[in-house]
Order: sequence, then structure tokens, then C-alpha cells
Amino acid sequence: MSDQYPQRILPKAALRRWLERLLVSHRLVGPVADTETVTSYRPVGPEPMLRLSGPRPTVSPKAHLLPQTETLFTFQGSGPALALTAAAPDATPTVVFGVRPCDARALRRLDDVFLGRTERDVHYENRRQATVLVGLACATPSWGCFCTSVGGSPAGTEGLDMLLTDLGDRYHVAVLTPTGEELAAAAETVEATANDAEAVRAQHAEAAARMPPEFELEAALRNVRWEAPLWAQVAERCLACG
Repeated sequence: MSDQYPQRILPKAALRRWLERLLVSHRLVGPVADTETVTSYRPVGPEPMLRLSGPRPTVSPKAHLLPQTETLFTFQGSGPALALTAAAPDATPTVVFGVRPCDARALRRLDDVFLGRTERDVHYENRRQATVLVGLACATPSWGCFCTSVGGSPAGTEGLDMLLTDLGDRYHVAVLTPTGEELAAAAETVEATANDAEAVRAQHAEAAARMPPEFELEAALRNVRWEAPLWAQVAERCLACG
């Protein structure tokens, strides 16, 4: 975590007021309960009810930066008189709240694809620049988690503007970027104590210790049967996935 910014504490009783303030100037996306066991990232408001504990979201927040479908052009006329008009990119200020560290790292890989080349994707670029990522450290990794095998951690900060750690009745707030600092200014926080900092370190270490054993990625890929019929079945379902 960055030493550039002071570490803060946000009482859970003040969380909702913070989210309501953010909704005044931002679109808010966060983990919402679909059912008792299923959670998804969805736009929320005006009364934000986020699921920040319990089942992790079943999919990443990717769709809020790269929708499966969107309008790129509109057209009028036909033949020589055909006129194309490029759709205006969506640059609505957005906060994606409660992002898991693994999902934030995955979004950085999307940046490599859509922003790391000469012809940048203007729609993705505008959404990305308008989006603030508030992360939530994982306290209880599941049996299927593998972030530590690919260079991440349950409390990783790559790609995040802020990382929250659940300490029971309060959140530890680690500000990571100037944008995160601006966002934190709207929250009713107090300065973290040495005991708070130690509690965060202990929780992060405990979560890392709960991770499944690491695997060797290159060895695993060498053992994949790429010629198996399964991949054709998977590809058929993915044609319109986005």
C-alpha cells in the first residue's frame, strides 16, 4: 500500500452516507445480491444496498467498461448518399465499488489490449478514464481462487484507486491515487491508529495463508488437451459473449 497518503478508518455506520454523496456526482456500480447465493456488479441507487460480504460476484465488472453491445455508429440514407455518424463515447463519471483485487488486475490486462496500441478504442478509453475503482480486500478466499499463482494477492492494489479492508465494525481505507484521495474526502473517516494498521496486516496475512496451493501456470498449460472436442463446444457458446 502507498505511504504517500495517510491511512484512514471509515466506520461502517458512515458507509451509506458516503455512497449517497458519491451518487450525487457519479454513477455507482457495486456488488448487489441477485439471490441468497448469487452476487453481481450492477448500477445502484438512489438507496445503495451493496453486498460487501458473503458470496463474491460471479462475474467481473468488465461489462461496465466493455459492454457486450453498444452503438458505435448511426447511419442515414443509402448508397452514395449513406451518411455515417460516430456515436459519442460515454464518459459518465463512475465509481465501481467493492472490486476484488483479482478483478482490478484483470482490467489492467484489458487496458493493455484496448489502450496499449496506436489505434486506441475510444469508447473503452473514455469509460476507463471516467471510472474510479474502489477495491475490497478478500478475507476468505474460496477453494477455486488462484490469484497468488498468477502474481496477485487477496489484498493486491494493482489497478485500484483505493483499497478497503473489513475490520468488523469499520473499514480500513488505503488511498492509492490522487483520484482515490478526492473520493475519500467525501467520507467521514478518521486517521488509522497503529493498532488498526496491525489488524490490517494480520488480516491480509491470514487471507494469504488461506489461499489454495499455488500451481505452475506454464506446466498446467502444457497439460491442456487443446485438441479435445470440449473447446469447440465452449467456442460455440462464446461467439456472442463479448
